[in-house]
Amino acid sequence: AYGFQPCLCSVAGDLQGRVSDDYAWASRSLTLTVSDAWECDLECVNGGRCVAGLVRGAWVGRCECPRGLCGDLCHQSETTKRVHTPDLKQDQCGSKGSEAVPDSFISSVLVDFSPCCADHDVCYTLCGVTAPSQSECDVELRACMMERCTATLSPLLRTSTGADFGGVLLLLSSCLMQAAAYRGALAIAGGAAYTNAKAEYCECV
Repeated sequence: AYGFQPCLCSVAGDLQGRVSDDYAWASRSLTLTVSDAWECDLECVNGGRCVAGLVRGAWVGRCECPRGLCGDLCHQSETTKRVHTPDLKQDQCGSKGSEAVPDSFISSVLVDFSPCCADHDVCYTLCGVTAPSQSECDVELRACMMERCTATLSPLLRTSTGADFGGVLLLLSSCLMQAAAYRGALAIAGGAAYTNAKAEYCECV
């Protein structure tokens, strides 16, 4: 068992690295495609920049503001309006009306993503100059989900042999891919959820 553990860590780390590399390549490709075909018409101020977001099947522009700034054109300051206290029974994966987004890998008995998604929901509601960006919240969600995949499935690899080992390894790879897919989906279509959360929990003054 002692001799096998470093190999196990290497396999899990390699899988996680490949998933991250695949996502990074896809993100760069998507960004190039969108920027080539779409031009922003918003005049963001105070260092804000116009970015593309997918809303109801169409690419639209919005101002991505520096920390602590808000408003349609980044012309106002952001303060906390009310605090979001997470409730795991309600704050799960997906936005309101997106109950089809799984809160787990296969089932909550195997790998439960609800705590990661609850923390991600709270991350979107933080306000002010120290508040994380959408991308930072999304990256943290992926890291949390991947950590839960590894923590749950890696021990099973240590006790598996033959075909069982291959099956568990496939499960681990699929779980890590699901985590990367959530991050990718948020990069493409999570802007509206981030903006809505800011509007509900923060205020511009």
